[in-house]
Amino acid sequence: ASVDAAVAAVDEWLGGGGRRALLSVVCNAGLAAGGPIDWLAMSDFESNINVNFYGVIRLTKALLPALKRTAAMRRAGGEGAPPQPRFVINSSIAGKLPVAYLSPYSTSKHACDTYAACLRMELQHFGIGVTTVLASFHKTPLIVAADGTFRGADYVRKTWDRMAASKQAEYGEAVLECLEYSSDALLIDFAWDPLRVNEALVRAATTLSPPEAEVYCGCDSRYVMQALPRLPAFLSEWVVERYLNWYGHRAGVKPAAVEEQLKQLAGARDSKEKTL
Repeated sequence: ASVDAAVAAVDEWLGGGGRRALLSVVCNAGLAAGGPIDWLAMSDFESNINVNFYGVIRLTKALLPALKRTAAMRRAGGEGAPPQPRFVINSSIAGKLPVAYLSPYSTSKHACDTYAACLRMELQHFGIGVTTVLASFHKTPLIVAADGTFRGADYVRKTWDRMAASKQAEYGEAVLECLEYSSDALLIDFAWDPLRVNEALVRAATTLSPPEAEVYCGCDSRYVMQALPRLPAFLSEWVVERYLNWYGHRAGVKPAAVEEQLKQLAGARDSKEKTL
């Protein structure tokens, strides 16, 4: 419904007379769900994919005809010919690198990035550009609430609260506390100013020169996180998981069921050694 309303508003404006043309379509809607995959429900994946991936497809397909008309006006030339029309898709570095504990979000962004690349290759023949904005952690409304509090721990806690008691007992409160602490500490210490993302979106949407294929926001996105996927999978995944759950590893916390089994095995070995 929201896409239909947006298309209707654009069509109404374009029909207002003169040489009006649609220059840019910015796909900016997004949401996230946090926690280990074992804690998450299918609805978490469905909602993230529906907004972060299918939402991009819906909007680009709905407004593609308008951008084609702009591209035709540009090819015709003459006074007032518009710049190259383009889609600007606000994705994430999580679409280039698997992000543990944010699997619904990361999965949907991988799909979004692949779709954007396909769209870019296919629309080049029409003279339509596609720019993907790839930001790392920034203090946008996705991770910072209206009152200024960070949502990292909130995402994890909401997922925990709806889990069955047996699942909570399997992991234990210590695992929850470590993930909450790691999430908020990383966002507070390492999330960038959201103006960086705003500026990147505006620049990509309004530049008169041909739009870039990909725009990276944040030094970690531009350098560190581009390098990680080039490492062997076992090494890049080791780095990412320990970065996102650094406190849990520092504290040596394991799921409660694993800790209990290890204690039982250790006790059995001790008993066997004493009998020998």
